[in-house]
This record gives sequence, C-alpha cells and structure tokens, in this order.
Amino acid sequence: MLPPMNASPSPNLVANLRAELQRHAPFVQMPAAQVDRFVAASAQAYYEPGEAVLSPASGPVTHLLFVRRGRISGRSGLADTGGGFEYEAGDLFPVGAAMAARAVTATYTANDDTFCLMLPLEAMQQIA
Repeated sequence: MLPPMNASPSPNLVANLRAELQRHAPFVQMPAAQVDRFVAASAQAYYEPGEAVLSPASGPVTHLLFVRRGRISGRSGLADTGGGFEYEAGDLFPVGAAMAARAVTATYTANDDTFCLMLPLEAMQQIA
C-alpha cells in the first residue's frame, strides 16, 4: 500500500510502480518523470468483490483510477442491455468524467479483490 499522500513514497516503490505502469498506455509513452509524478501523487485503494467503486450518486469525480489488480464492471442502469463493460489491470477510468469534472453515468462495481491507484484530479491536470 502507498504511504499517505502527504508522505513521500520511497524511491524503490516509485521505481517499481513506474515499471508496472509503463507496461500500459498511456504510461508507455510518457517520460519517466511524469509517471513518477503520477505515482507520487496517488494513493492506493482496495475494493472487495461486489463493492461499489463509483456511481452517479457519488457526485463529480474527484480521482482518476488506475486498476492495478482485479476487475471492475460498469453498468449504465436498467436500460443497459449490452451487459455493461469491464475494466481490468492496466485500465484508467473514468477518463471522460474526470476531464469534464462531472459525475460518472454508470455504476462501477468491483468483481474481484481490486486494487487501484487513485490520482486526484488536480494532480491529473498538472501532469497533463
């Protein structure tokens, strides 16, 4: 687990997480210093199977999430006849809601024991 956001993560932790993130887009195309900023500004969150991660009722998105381990399903409600969609290790979400500083339009639920890095929107804007 990452240290609290006001503490500096160890250089080894940053290097290990950088290597993990750089196996996935968009991190593979980012300079190492930007990936390190993402890691240093993030906190890790754990979600148990069946736990709600985000929903429209959560209000405007405050963090961008990077799925490290596990899977998260998104469903748009009763009208969702396509079976929803799924995020897995290496995926970033909810990018659209984060960029627009709005609430998500789907309900996101952990399918497995799921670990995410949570990047505050302010840090996302500084890195971008």
